[in-house]
Amino acid sequence: MIHEFSVKNYLSFKDEQTISFEATKDTTYSDIFTVDNGNMKLLKFAVIYGANASGKTNLLYAIDYLRYLQINPPSDKSSNTKFIPFLLNEKSSKDNGFFKLSFFIDDTRYIYSIELNDTLIINEVLKFYPGTQPALLFDRKYNKTKNISEIKFGKKLEITNEDVIFLTKSTLNNTTVIGAFAKSNIHSNLLDRIYKWYQKEMMKIIETDTKLFNWTSKIVKEDIICKSFLLEMLKKADFNISDIKFSKTDIALTEKMISEIESLPIPDTKKQEIIAEGKIAPEQVLFSHEIEKSTYTMPQELQSQGTLRYYGLGGVLNKLIRDNTILLIDELENSLHYELVIHFIKTFLVNSKKSQLIISIHDISLLETEIIRRDAVWITEKINGMTELYSVSDFKLHKNLSIYKAYKVGKLGGKPELGNIYLNNYGKEKK
Repeated sequence: MIHEFSVKNYLSFKDEQTISFEATKDTTYSDIFTVDNGNMKLLKFAVIYGANASGKTNLLYAIDYLRYLQINPPSDKSSNTKFIPFLLNEKSSKDNGFFKLSFFIDDTRYIYSIELNDTLIINEVLKFYPGTQPALLFDRKYNKTKNISEIKFGKKLEITNEDVIFLTKSTLNNTTVIGAFAKSNIHSNLLDRIYKWYQKEMMKIIETDTKLFNWTSKIVKEDIICKSFLLEMLKKADFNISDIKFSKTDIALTEKMISEIESLPIPDTKKQEIIAEGKIAPEQVLFSHEIEKSTYTMPQELQSQGTLRYYGLGGVLNKLIRDNTILLIDELENSLHYELVIHFIKTFLVNSKKSQLIISIHDISLLETEIIRRDAVWITEKINGMTELYSVSDFKLHKNLSIYKAYKVGKLGGKPELGNIYLNNYGKEKK
């Protein structure tokens, strides 16, 4: 689970900003909203509000970028790190970026920091807490004179001298130590544990245009528990769906289809095999609807966008509940009714164990829900092009004051500043 995340000089973040999941003394729904990790309580959920272009999505991108760096090491030393600094300032556009992540794997806390630019990693440090005091796992620095990375490994890592030499040589200037380790044959329980945390417990960000339908369908087809869960979820959401089936229908290849197959980025032998077959059998997902004691089967193409969106998110929710997973969703309310959004969040909070859900959203109605804690609500505000991030709990609002009303009247910031609706010069010629 994430404890804290900080970012500086990345996308719209010029100055360092931090989001924390450490719970305050607020006891609201602590039994379902927080998780005990030793002496610290962590929040399972966070929601980010703010005007358009204020940096909500960029915060999610920043967290996801750290995941990307660890599990997608570059193929060679000339590859770009895909780092983008804050560009609306001459100095910052040339400066390095900085990221820091404090996180827990089980009950052990780790603190990772990295400084980099678009071509190389300048500094990288990973510590952990085997007891009350931190211990070094590695400290990596870029030696500009020699144009190499120099790495100091901690004793707790328990790797051989030969592995130290090999891992140091394998860590290219644009590659993280964890990324280099992932491509090596070195044995280290600690490094392997951390790599798998990034790889398996941190899901790739779900953006507004992310297609989840096929991903969820693949799981539903192979996993009866997921299918049962999804059917129950769809039924409670009042979609009248009683079953999910999979069907294949042979379709003869046309000249246009053959041309498209020939342009696919797959081996030529596979292309020839498909063309020789003369047909394809695409799999179709069919939904059974129960209406007045009768059952009607309809293909996915005839389902509403809201149904398809909620179906796709159902596979994600199943994973959040079954596994310990960290998930970022940009604009969760996209194509969904407000009540479905609330139902999704409540289902997650009540049934998940050590998962975390971090969302951006525009619908402020969520703030009226009694289940939303103040320390879980974060706001982004853009000042002179820079994103500032703060928590509603920072405002020390009276316990009887609705955060919905406080946000709506502008007490919390994070709202767009709009001009009047009259277009004084519309249709007039410029002189």
